[in-house]
Amino acid sequence: HQPAQFIIRYDASLTGLGVGLYQMPNNRLVIYTALQLPFSVDNDSSNQNTMEFTAVVLGLLLAWRTKLSDFHYDLHGDNRSSLAWAQSDRVNSVLARKANIIFTTISMHLNANLAEAEHIPGVFNTMFDRLSRGVSPQELDLDPLLMYNATADDAMIQLVRLCNPADPLSDMASHTALLQHCTSLLLL
Repeated sequence: HQPAQFIIRYDASLTGLGVGLYQMPNNRLVIYTALQLPFSVDNDSSNQNTMEFTAVVLGLLLAWRTKLSDFHYDLHGDNRSSLAWAQSDRVNSVLARKANIIFTTISMHLNANLAEAEHIPGVFNTMFDRLSRGVSPQELDLDPLLMYNATADDAMIQLVRLCNPADPLSDMASHTALLQHCTSLLLL
C-alpha cells in the first residue's frame, strides 16, 4: 500500500469537533480547526461514535479547503468504531449512515485514500479532545495562524450538518437527495 503523505488527527465530544491535518514525513501541523456542532445531540452518548466519525469528515473537509487531492493519509483517533468505519468505508450504525455517505463522497471527490487507521489512547489524544470541548488554541500552544475558521465557512458547516444522526434516511429518495446536496456543496 501507498505510504501516507498526511495524517488526520481528530476527536469529538457531544458538543464539538477538533481536527488537525499533519504533513508527513516530518509530522508538521499544516492546519487545524475546532467546530461546535451545528446540530444538537442532546448529550445522548449513543451518538458519540457518530460524532467521532463526523470529526473524520471534518478532517477531509480541511483537506478539501487546503485544495489537496490525490493523496494517501493515516487516521489517528481514540475511537475504535470511527477508525474501523473509515477503514472499511462502511458503518454498523444507522446513526452514522449519513456521515458515511458524506465521508465516501468527499473521499471520492478528493481521491483521498486511507492508508492506515491507528488507535491513539485517549490520554494521548488530549489536544483534539480539548479543542472539541471549546478550549482555545492559545491554551493549547497551537499557532493561531494555522487555525482554519470553520465557523465562517458556510459550505463546511452545511456538510457537517448533513451528518446529523437525528435526520433519518428513510428511503432511496432521501439517500439520493443527500448525495446530490453533498456533491453540490463540494463543487462550490
